[in-house]
Amino acid sequence: MTFITPLELAYRSISQPSSPKPARAVIQVPEAPELTRDDVVQILQGNRSATLYELQSVIASSQRYRLSTWERDKLGVQLGIALAEKARGIPDRNSQFIHDVLDYTDTPFGMLANRSFFEREYRRGAMAISHCANHHPPRCECWAPQRQVSWHVQNVYGDGTPEAYAAEKLWSALDELETATRPERGPGLT
Repeated sequence: MTFITPLELAYRSISQPSSPKPARAVIQVPEAPELTRDDVVQILQGNRSATLYELQSVIASSQRYRLSTWERDKLGVQLGIALAEKARGIPDRNSQFIHDVLDYTDTPFGMLANRSFFEREYRRGAMAISHCANHHPPRCECWAPQRQVSWHVQNVYGDGTPEAYAAEKLWSALDELETATRPERGPGLT
């Protein structure tokens, strides 16, 4: 039995030819649509939003759009703000409006209307579980109203709908919370 020293092992692994590393994939940057001077004026006035690529394109060809120094600087500030928001992961204003004002949320089955209803039911069920003085999992009576709501929503809307998806998530979250907060007492447990 022969032993190989770490130095010999390193030499053998370096001296053997290795396959070349795969080339990096070329990232295709989408071209900004051709903007007119009127489009640029609308962007400057805040009447039209612009993508990062559009802002970069307009700034890069400022002579073609006959931008003044002030206009170019204003577009540069807009570009800086957009880049900072992208880097921080700030959600766009449209999704915030849809979520907060219109009370919609996205599910794998489409948009769910009245998302706050399911959030309220979850809070009520969690509160009932945490305040239950005589808790007996599984399926304690403390969160029976939320089970009934979940079952009713799934029954009315059927499988494959955003409402049934949210109701199923409500049921499973409360079911998991029930056993996680107060484990069932059994032999050997005090």
